[in-house]
Amino acid sequence: MIDWIGQKFSDAFLDFPKDASLYGYKTDVLNGWLHILMLILFVCWGIFLVYVLIKFSSSNNPIASYHGMKGKFSKYAEGGVVAFEMFLLFALAIPGFTDLKYDGLNDTNDSDLEIRVIAQQFQWNIHYPGEDGIFGQTYADSVDDGSQNCIGLSRQGHGADDIVTMNQLHIPKNRKVKIRLSSRDVIHSFALPEMRVKQDAVPGMEIPIYFTATMSSDEYLDYLKKNNPVRYHNKLDKNDETYNKLPESVKDSYYRGYQISCAQLCGNSHYFMKGYMTVHEQEVFDTWLENNKPEEEEKEEW
Repeated sequence: MIDWIGQKFSDAFLDFPKDASLYGYKTDVLNGWLHILMLILFVCWGIFLVYVLIKFSSSNNPIASYHGMKGKFSKYAEGGVVAFEMFLLFALAIPGFTDLKYDGLNDTNDSDLEIRVIAQQFQWNIHYPGEDGIFGQTYADSVDDGSQNCIGLSRQGHGADDIVTMNQLHIPKNRKVKIRLSSRDVIHSFALPEMRVKQDAVPGMEIPIYFTATMSSDEYLDYLKKNNPVRYHNKLDKNDETYNKLPESVKDSYYRGYQISCAQLCGNSHYFMKGYMTVHEQEVFDTWLENNKPEEEEKEEW
């Protein structure tokens, strides 16, 4: 019942995009209840303010009193407000955020998909391990934007079959994804609203985040087409300059589904830092991995 009320309030008044992740509803419930309780607090303070204005108005108190209230009502009211705010902090907010942050992180297994995301001005570099499941070594002095080796990946050893993409994240549906997030230059913020994910990328740190997508990109677009035509149209905007520069072979998939945004003002082209996430069925994702293995020419160039 508690979850239902928080979810309904969130859906009705907060205008979040469609939740498409396993744990997203917890974020919606938490946000819903935080707004409900803050609304109650706001109304109570408003009533108290009106009461004070009437009780201590000049018409009711033609002669100024310098002794204040003699009763204990104000003490009880202040104590009640403090107790209510302490309840919000300790009984709701801290356990709620702790649950959202750590639930599932310690429950790891070999079937989880681990991906590195390295932010830079103004793009997202996506790094997948090869068939051995081990990321290749990266070196700062090997970074070469001209050859598109933007993360300094060595093609020796474990890095020989690693897959690196730019601004395109591909994941399977219903499989836990762990992102190892970092930044190459300034602070960025990795945001996937439909997954209820938002995490700053800080230079010099590798920060783990996780989510599990429960709707493929096609399913999500079908939902938008039926329930939110405006957002559906925005997902398939054919007038975007970036879209028109793409090869015909990838146009159909590039704008489909989920957009990765940078939610941190990271420079003068911050608005241009967009990526796209495509959620596949597991079989389709396996095919994508197979089709995107590095070519021999790429290995030699890096």
